[in-house]
Amino acid sequence: MSILHLLANDPKIPMSNIIQEMQVLFQTGCTYKWAWYARKFAIVRVFGSWETTFNILLKYLQAVQDLNPGTVYEFLHHRISSPPNYVFKFVFWCFSPCIDGFPYCRPVISVDGTHLRGSYKGESSESWNWFLKNLREYIVKDCHVCLISDRHKGIFSAIQSQPLWQPLFAVHWFCLRHIRANFNKTFKNTNLKSLMWQAGTESKQWKFDRVMKEIQERNVDTYIYLMKLDPEKWTLLHDGGHRHDIRTTNIFEALNSVLKKARVLLLKALVELIFNKLVKYFHQHREEAENCVHPFPT
Repeated sequence: MSILHLLANDPKIPMSNIIQEMQVLFQTGCTYKWAWYARKFAIVRVFGSWETTFNILLKYLQAVQDLNPGTVYEFLHHRISSPPNYVFKFVFWCFSPCIDGFPYCRPVISVDGTHLRGSYKGESSESWNWFLKNLREYIVKDCHVCLISDRHKGIFSAIQSQPLWQPLFAVHWFCLRHIRANFNKTFKNTNLKSLMWQAGTESKQWKFDRVMKEIQERNVDTYIYLMKLDPEKWTLLHDGGHRHDIRTTNIFEALNSVLKKARVLLLKALVELIFNKLVKYFHQHREEAENCVHPFPT
């Protein structure tokens, strides 16, 4: 089987498989560098170039929208003086089942960034601002939500610039796993890290006070560090119930893990991969719901 067929069948194919295939095809050794170039060439042959994929993406999303009414997509282009006068900048899309299902979910949204590995690298403060604007307009709408994220400056900046993501319309809390990672990077103490997590997950005041007192007695600097973060943003006890017991962005990380090896793909191929993966999830969950023998809570 050629490398073209391997990539067409599995865009996430590991480099080790490509190296092995080239060794079989050419009956000689193959370095990682040459395998990387072979994959890059094969991606262009199978999925098209970066320059042509944007026109294809527009047609693809329009087709998805035609066949799945309610699907939305938006493009943002950067105007330039020379032809073609407009250059692609961002794309936002959401499939109709996600939009239709959101009102029946807990009003909590986990967001995180991911870095693309092709010619274009992904997130920026401007892209976060545009993403949150479209997220509010097409999906969240007038629902009051809790947004959970790490402390990325781009997310902070986007929230501060948009009134509909401010209090009365939304709250912005921190992912406890990211807080723990930053805490451990600063203080490098396993016991204190465990106590910090315990404080963040306690739901009773006296238990929280007891843990925080122990942290203060062990290392006053760690206590000051945590209190400066504002307990409302990272502890279950003080969050006002907005988290609905969701402490981390792990649900996003799970999807990010699925897409990890596909981030080298062209944009249209990446969108198509996400679409196919979600269709599989929707089908699986629908079958589980239809076969459920216990009534759903009302």
